[in-house]
Amino acid sequence: MSVLDIGEVKEYLNITENVDAKLQPLIDAAESAIGRRCGMLEPTTFTDTVIALNGVVVLPRLPVTSVTSVIPTSGGTGLDVSGLAADGTAGIVYGIPTGSYVMTYLAGWDPAPDDLLLGAKELVRHLWDTQRGPNKRPGSTSSDGASNTLPGAAFILPFRVSELIAPYAQPGLA
Repeated sequence: MSVLDIGEVKEYLNITENVDAKLQPLIDAAESAIGRRCGMLEPTTFTDTVIALNGVVVLPRLPVTSVTSVIPTSGGTGLDVSGLAADGTAGIVYGIPTGSYVMTYLAGWDPAPDDLLLGAKELVRHLWDTQRGPNKRPGSTSSDGASNTLPGAAFILPFRVSELIAPYAQPGLA
């Protein structure tokens, strides 16, 4: 299910015709791209195998909303999650004995910040424009798409999208 309502996106893009079947995959792709960089736009359940060291686990997906279960990979009963402390923004859970565990948790924005939602809409705009083909009039200046790229750079996120989502970007490997 999308966080962005298709009617709201169509209004934002000034689309009046029925193109829902073509637009919905672009909405899903935009939300996924933003989610990979900044965390899911809505709370989503994840299950990961993690290692606790000195009572601390760092979860791979942010922001963490809640921990549902912690089960040792060696078997046995799960830990009582009510006694755990967490820094949701950093994805750090405290109070877990050293060892390997399968953790089920909820991660994602609740609610999603407005600038992330606007970034997703702008990414939908970009993806929609690339599907419509060239629309530049002869003699006009560079299109927005061309002016938003660096020569030789891959181009999925226009600068305006990158700027909107930058405060929420999560650390990772390049």
